[in-house]
Amino acid sequence: TRYRSTQQADVLIKLLAGTGTELKSGAQVRFYHGTKETLAIMRLFDKRVLKSGATGWARFKLDKEIVAYYRDHFIIRLPNSPRIIGGGTILDSRPRTTTRRDVKRTIAELKILASGNPKDIITLTMNRNEPAPLTMDELRDLAELSNATVSQIIDELLDEQAIKVLSKDLPCYLSQAAFKRA
Repeated sequence: TRYRSTQQADVLIKLLAGTGTELKSGAQVRFYHGTKETLAIMRLFDKRVLKSGATGWARFKLDKEIVAYYRDHFIIRLPNSPRIIGGGTILDSRPRTTTRRDVKRTIAELKILASGNPKDIITLTMNRNEPAPLTMDELRDLAELSNATVSQIIDELLDEQAIKVLSKDLPCYLSQAAFKRA
């Protein structure tokens, strides 16, 4: 998989219980991922305030670039405190722009990514890129799954006739629904 740097990430976040911390959407935090530390603004998708012990869907806009990968973990602290207040899992390190009208769709997509179901993730990846067909390498890189997993899922989707192969030389795949619309 090719790693790419990013300055934003869509995540599933949980604040630690018992800290008494509440974070409003738009709050600034210190974001720790691997060996990187950066300031970040947290925008909640599903609520205005995340309370101690609660879980939520959010996007972090980072001051510095990080190299993040699907299902990487992170922790957060308040900007002037050494105390960890929460953390979570990166679900999308290359999120699309989300408007208020797109929030429900974005949360639905994040739930699919959080489920970890490779078939659903491949299907989501193909749907996000319609009407463009995708090669196996593109699917692997965009879905951030292994070659073996992507190959197995493509075979299953072909058997189910859920996708079509558009070229024999360099196979490109397109969902059956997108093919019918084209």
